[in-house]
Order: sequence, then C-alpha cells, then structure tokens
Amino acid sequence: MSQDSSSEPLTETEQVVNPPAAREPLEQSKPALQGMDNAQLIPVDWIQPNPHQVRTSVEEESIEELTSSIKESGVLEPLLVVRKGRKRFVLVAGHRRLAAARRAELSAVPCIVKEMGEDEFLLYSLIENLQRADLTPMEEALALKKMIDVLGLSYRDVARKIGKSHGFVGERLALLDLPEDLKAAVISRKLPLRKALDLSKIPLPRVREKLIKKGSGFDTEAFGELVEDEIARLQKKRKPYEKWDAPPELREFVKGNDSVRLSRNKITLRYESPEALLSLLAELVSVLKAYEEA
Repeated sequence: MSQDSSSEPLTETEQVVNPPAAREPLEQSKPALQGMDNAQLIPVDWIQPNPHQVRTSVEEESIEELTSSIKESGVLEPLLVVRKGRKRFVLVAGHRRLAAARRAELSAVPCIVKEMGEDEFLLYSLIENLQRADLTPMEEALALKKMIDVLGLSYRDVARKIGKSHGFVGERLALLDLPEDLKAAVISRKLPLRKALDLSKIPLPRVREKLIKKGSGFDTEAFGELVEDEIARLQKKRKPYEKWDAPPELREFVKGNDSVRLSRNKITLRYESPEALLSLLAELVSVLKAYEEA
C-alpha cells in the first residue's frame, strides 16, 4: 500500500521532535533509517496504542532486554502505523518496540505509515498479533473471537487468514466457555489449554483441582486418560434415584390422559401447541395440589 498522500507532509521539525534532553537517544535511532525503505522518524508522543491490541501483558524481562538493545543500537525494525491526523498516528505493529523506545527515552522512532480502512486496520492488527509466538491462548482466543464477531468471518475464513487449522480456531474459542478456575489456570500458564479442555468435562472445581495436582507431570494423552478414569469413578459413585411412589390421584390422572406418561421418577407431557401444554400443566398442578392437601 502507498503512504498517506491525503495529508500534508510533515515538516522537518515535525518529523523529528528532538528536545535537548533526548538528543543522544534520538541520534542512536537515526542510523536505523538506513536501508529502511519508506520509513520516517515520528515522535513517540504522536503514536497512540492500538485499540485492538489483545496482548494483556508483556514480560518485564523481555522489555528490559529490548530497551538495553535500543539504547545500544537504536530501533532496527520500523514500527507500522496508520495516520489519523497531522500529528496523530495509531500503532498497528510494534507494541514492544514502542514501549522499549519510550523507556530508552527516544523522542522519535522509525515508522512506516500505511493507509488502511477500519476493517483492514482491525484485521491486520489481529493477524499481526496472532503471528506472535508469545501470546497466551486466552489472548489468541479473544483475537479470533473479534475477527468472527466484528468482521463477520467464518471459522474457515479465520483459519485461512492466520495460517492455522480449523481445529486450532475451534479449540481456542472453546477456551472462552471454560469455567473461571480453568480460564485463570490457562491465562497464568499453569495449565495447558488441551488439559483445561479435558478438565472442563468435570463439573466439580475441587475434583478439577485435585486432578491438576495429580496429573502435573502427565503428557496430554495420559492426562486425558486420567480425566476419563475420574469421570467413570464419579459416575459409579452417583447414588441411584430412590423409587418414587406416585400418588393414586396422579396415577388416575395419567391413566385417563393419553398426553401424559408416568415412568420412573419422570412425567412426560406430549402436546401439540403452547395452549395445550398450559392446559396440561394446569391440570397436573391441580392434581398434585389436591394430593398435598389430602
């Protein structure tokens, strides 16, 4: 895409804001422009964060390492931004580089300016995020959901655009429906997503917690077997239903009504319309009230 030509070009003063206190850090970033086609230095104060950034946290150590590198060698790869006004740009790619450049006290950073509509900006931002290796599964899931909900893309379209399988997309989105304790474990990287999905089959939080500890050293397949064994054990422990002796009034009502069936601890109603259902329910309630009052 071509650079933004609809706005007036920045003046030399506007291209590089260089207060005396920041002259040395800025000088370190200037050599980085060599060999960067179409890059220009833009003041960091003019660059706003990406509203579609799904990354919720960045490791402090990685930012510190990048800051040290920038202090030593400058910003070696330009950021990608979209122009929103004469002195206003929005970051598309380069979240960590911009954060580190601010810490290094650079007054300006090399950027490539792109023209993008809102949908293209959103799509590009999310794809750029998903191509990063350091996103958590939850961050990936939020990005994928945004692509589907906001852009109206299908699972298959999303998978094709990010270069992942249809199963990857489905698995990540399933994370959003997990119980809160499992979500927290995945977000904190204490539990792999695949194991969390297996554990979601168990409705009891205390049992899930027990299995997380018991299966901490298990691979995914062995952990899945552990969960299935626990499910089988829980099903065996379930108390059988106590047989309920239906009152004579109810048996008499069922005997004379083809729309009502009484079986072990269960009443089945068959109806052809909402009105018919309401009528059956009213009759049934009347019979049971008469039994209680007897």
